[in-house]
Amino acid sequence: MVALEKTVKQVIEENQAAVQDTRFPTPYQYMGVAQYALGDLDQATRTFEEAVRVNDDDVDSWLQLGKCYLYKLKMPQAAAALEVAVLRKGATDELHSLFKARNWMANWQDRELMVDQIERFVDENLRASKQTSVNALDFADLPLPSVLALSQQAHHMHAPSADRQLCCEFDDDWQLETPALRIGFVLSNFGVHPVSTLMRDMLVLLSGPDHPNVTVYCYSLTAASSWWLRNISRHVNHTHGKRDTDLVLDTTLKNGHTTLLDALFAGVPVLTLEGNRMSNRADTSALRTLDLQRALTVNSLKEYVDVAVFLATHPQVMSMLRAQVEECRLVYPLLDTSKYTRNFVDALQSAWAVTKAANNGFSHAQQRRTFHVFPARQLTQLDPHPLHVQSALNDPHTGDEYAAKVQAALATSAPVLLHIGGSVAKPGWWVVDVNDGTHVDFQLRMANLYAFPDDSVTAIYASHVLEHNHFQLHDEVTRTLHEWWCVLKPDGALFVSVPDLHVLASLFVRADMTPQDQYLVMKMVLSGQIDAYDVHNVGFFEPLLVAFLENAGFCEIERVANFGLFNDTSAMAFHGTPISLNVQARTCDKKDGAQHVH
Repeated sequence: MVALEKTVKQVIEENQAAVQDTRFPTPYQYMGVAQYALGDLDQATRTFEEAVRVNDDDVDSWLQLGKCYLYKLKMPQAAAALEVAVLRKGATDELHSLFKARNWMANWQDRELMVDQIERFVDENLRASKQTSVNALDFADLPLPSVLALSQQAHHMHAPSADRQLCCEFDDDWQLETPALRIGFVLSNFGVHPVSTLMRDMLVLLSGPDHPNVTVYCYSLTAASSWWLRNISRHVNHTHGKRDTDLVLDTTLKNGHTTLLDALFAGVPVLTLEGNRMSNRADTSALRTLDLQRALTVNSLKEYVDVAVFLATHPQVMSMLRAQVEECRLVYPLLDTSKYTRNFVDALQSAWAVTKAANNGFSHAQQRRTFHVFPARQLTQLDPHPLHVQSALNDPHTGDEYAAKVQAALATSAPVLLHIGGSVAKPGWWVVDVNDGTHVDFQLRMANLYAFPDDSVTAIYASHVLEHNHFQLHDEVTRTLHEWWCVLKPDGALFVSVPDLHVLASLFVRADMTPQDQYLVMKMVLSGQIDAYDVHNVGFFEPLLVAFLENAGFCEIERVANFGLFNDTSAMAFHGTPISLNVQARTCDKKDGAQHVH
C-alpha cells in the first residue's frame, strides 16, 4: 500500500491527462484506498473528497468517502456522501450504509422503505450463500431469523480455523522484550467487527502458553457468560485487580463509568473512543480532569487500534502516563468522593437556581450558573467554571450557552470580531482563549470554534498564538487555519502575528547580545512555558506562513508593520528590532463583499 500511494502520487504529478480521464477510476481513488488501508483516515478522507471533485460520477469514491466520514463519526457528512452514491448514483447494494449513517443521527427519512429494501437484499444474499457487509448489530429491525443468519455468517467468516494463523509467521519471535506486560480489557461483546476479531485473536495469542510473561485480565460489567470470560480470564477483582494492569481499553459500545473510575482510581490510564453516546462523553470528561484527553481520547476505530498498539510497544510512554495518573488520583476532585459529592450538590442547586430565575421572569442567559461535575484540579469552588467538554463530533449544540450567545449577536447584524488568545477586553471584540479568565468570552481551543457558524465572523485577530500549534503533528496549523477560514465571512479579514524566526535567529547570534539577552530571545522562540498551552511548536518565517495561509484558502496576503488594533506583542521590539511577523489576509473562494475592521 505504501508503494501504491507513492506510485499514484507520481502519476498525479506527472500525468494530468490520466487524472482528468473520467473513463476510468481516478488515481485519487487508488491513493485513497491505499491511505485508508494504511490507517491514515484523515488523509484518505481528503483524497476521496478530491476524487469526487475531479469525477462526480465516481461512485466508488463517493462510497469510500461516506465510509471515511462514518468511521470518523462525522454523520451528517457521511449521510450526504452516501446519499449521492446510493440515491443519485445507483449504488443500492450499500443502502445499509446510508441507513446506518441516518440512524446514528435519528434521521427517519424513508426509514420503513429502506428497512424493507435492506431485508430483501439480505434475504437474497443469504439464500444465495453470498457474503454481505451488513452487520446484524446495526439492523435490529430486521426479522430475527435474518439477524441470526447474519451473525452466524459473520462468525464463520471471522472465526479462526485450525490451519489459519492469527497474525504472525511461525518463525517470528513474538516474545515481548519487556519483563512483563499486563493487559486489562473491559468486557465487550461488540460483535464481529474486524477490530473486535483482531483483538480477540491478539489476546488469545498473548494469553497462551508461548507467552508466560504476559497476563491478560478481563473485567466484566455483568455476570453473564461470554466468549471473553470463557477464553481469556475468569478473574474479576475490580479496583485492586486493575492495579496489575498497564492500560485499560474502554470500548465503544459496552463501556461503563464505574469500570473507568475504578481504573483511574487504581492509577491506570484508560484509552477511550469518543463518540456520540452519553457514556463516551462522560469518559472523555473524566480523562479531561487528568489532563489526558489529548493522549488517551480518540475519534475513530483505526486511531483507537493505532494508539493502543503504540502504547503497548512504548513502555516509556506508558510509564509516563501511569505516573501522571498515579500522581493525580488522590488529589483530583474526580477521585475525591467528598468533594465530588459537594460539587454534585452545588450542580443540583445551580440547576434549581436557573429554574427559579426562569420562573421569575429573569433572563436565562443572565442568571445561568455554569457547573461541571468533574471540575479541573485547580478549581476550589464550583461557580464559575464555564468548562465546555467537546464530546460528540458534529453535535449541533442545541441550547448550548455559547451557541445561543453567538446566535443572539448574529440576529442584530452586528459584526462578529474574534480576538484569539487576547489578554484584555476591548469593546466590539470577543476574546477566545483556551484558558478561562474574567476577560474571556469563549473558553475554546483556537482550532474548534464550534459556537460560530460557517461564514459568520467578520474578522479574526490572532497575535502570537498560531505558533502554539504543531506544524506537523495532527496537522494542527493547517486545521486551525482551515477552521478560521470556515467561520470567516466571504472576504473576511484575518490579522495574524507570529514571532519571526528569521529575526529572532539573527538577534540571537548578534555579537552584542549578552547571555541574558540570548536567554530572552530563546524564550521568544520557545515561549515562556508557564502552562501546558504556553509552548511554541513551530517557528514561522514569511514564506512558510504565506504557504500555510494560501493552502488554507486565504489570499491578498500582505505583510504590515503594525495592525493598529491592539497594544500587544505584534508591536514588540527587542534592542530596537521588531520581532513579529505581521500579516493580514482575506478569505478567498467565497462571495459577497469585503470586510472592513476599525
